Amino acid sequence: MGWTRVVWNLALATNIYLFTFSISFSSDIPSFTFKTLDSIPFATYQLADKNLPLLVVHVDPGCTYSQDQTYLIKQNINTFENVLIVFVVSSEFSKAKLFAENYDLTKLKNVLVLVDENDSLKKWSGAEEYGIPAVFVYDNAYTKVESFRGLTSLEDLKSTLNKISLQSAE
Repeated sequence: MGWTRVVWNLALATNIYLFTFSISFSSDIPSFTFKTLDSIPFATYQLADKNLPLLVVHVDPGCTYSQDQTYLIKQNINTFENVLIVFVVSSEFSKAKLFAENYDLTKLKNVLVLVDENDSLKKWSGAEEYGIPAVFVYDNAYTKVESFRGLTSLEDLKSTLNKISLQSAE
């Protein structure tokens, strides 16, 4: 399991008091920091308060299968209304931004697009060996439930999300 710990310290102007605010976030998601399309750093711990199942969709804008995976998810977005979808786009920033615009990803309320210019996720996930797209499915506690390599069908995604729903209901 990966652990991310964030600590903020605040010194007040008149008296030097030190306050520590900590968030410990336990998950199967590796610690990472990518950038949003607004060039703002985004790290794993920022997912901690979402409490939704998570799809991490690893794509490359130049890959036809990645384009097909993105189209499939976008066309069936109602299937994922109670799921946080994080597209991690492995490419240079300008191509990632164009990719997100072409698929209107930024207009979808439950979708976050992150840019991985250094191929960090590709190295962590083994995508250098199997290629992309890849979809990693996590439950509400961000425990990995399933990993899919290559173009993943809507039926496989639905089935995995149904398993998570059944586990949550127990």
